[in-house]
Amino acid sequence: MSDQPPRSDDLNEIMRRLEREFQQREHASIPDELEQRERPSLEAPHPVPGVATPMPPQGRSVRIALPTSRPRIVYGILALNVVMLLVTMLVQQRVHLPFTDQFLRADQSGDDTFSVALYILGAKWSPAIVGGQYWRLLTPMILHGGLIHLLFNSYALYILGPQVERVFGTWRFLVIYLIAGFAGNIASFVIAPSSLAIGASGAIFGLIGALAAWSYAARDFIGRQASQAQLRQLIGVAVFNLILGFTIANIDNSAHIGGLLAGGLAGLALAPHYAVDQRLYPPVVQTTGRGAIGWVSMLGLLLLLVAIAGFTIRVRA
Repeated sequence: MSDQPPRSDDLNEIMRRLEREFQQREHASIPDELEQRERPSLEAPHPVPGVATPMPPQGRSVRIALPTSRPRIVYGILALNVVMLLVTMLVQQRVHLPFTDQFLRADQSGDDTFSVALYILGAKWSPAIVGGQYWRLLTPMILHGGLIHLLFNSYALYILGPQVERVFGTWRFLVIYLIAGFAGNIASFVIAPSSLAIGASGAIFGLIGALAAWSYAARDFIGRQASQAQLRQLIGVAVFNLILGFTIANIDNSAHIGGLLAGGLAGLALAPHYAVDQRLYPPVVQTTGRGAIGWVSMLGLLLLLVAIAGFTIRVRA
C-alpha cells in the first residue's frame, strides 16, 4: 500500500461519481402502479343513490320529484258508476206504473220509470231520509240520470281524480271523495228537500276543493308563484261550473257547494307535508303528514256533517 496522498484530480473524480450516483437515486422513477395507488384523487366522488355521500359543489342545481301514489281507486269508482247505470237500466225494465211506497206517492213518481228506478236504488229523497233511510245520503253519488250525465261526471272525475289520488294517496283520496259526496248530499237535503237528487258531482267538486287545499298547503315547497297560479285555475273552474249550474235547470248547485267546501276542509286536514333529506344525493323528498291531527280533524268534520243532517231530520220529522 502506498502512503502517498491522493492527488486533487483523483479527489475531484471521486466527488463527481458520488454526485452522479446520489442524483440518480433522488430522481429514480416510482413504479406506475405504486404511484397511482398512493396518489390522492382530485375528482369528486360519484354519488350512489341511497348511500350517504358528500354533496356536490355549491351552485349546482338538482331536479327532485315529489313522492306520489299510483292512481288505482279512481278507476274503480269510474267502473262502478258505469255498472250502476247498467243496473239502473235493468231495474227500469221491472218497474210497473203507477209506482208507490210509504215515502213516494203515485202522483210523485209520475210516468218516468227511470226516475223510479233511481229512487229504488237509493236516490236522495227527503221524505225517505226523514223516515229512516239514511243511506240515501251516500248512495246518490254512484247513480246518474242517464248516459250524458254519466259522461260529463266521468270526464271530470277522469281529469281530476288521478291528480288528487297521486298527491294524497289512495286511502286519503277515498276519504276525501266520500266525505265530499256525503256533504253534498246533506247540503241538497237541507237546501233542496223537494228534489230527487243523484250524481257524483258533489264529490267531484270536493276534489277541486281538495286539490286547491293541497296547492295552498304546499306553497312553501312548490313555490308561491306556482301555488297561486294553480289556485287561480282551480277557483276559475269551480266558479265557472257553479255559474253554469245556476243557469241550467235540474242541476242541484247546493250539492256542488257543499261538496266543494267539505273537500277543501278535508284537503287541508289530510294534505301531506314535505321535507327534503339532504343526507342523500340526489336529495330525496319525504312525506311528513300531519298524522293524528289530520285524522282527528276529519273525524270532527264528519261529526259536524252528521249533526247537521240529524238536526234537519228532527226538525222535519
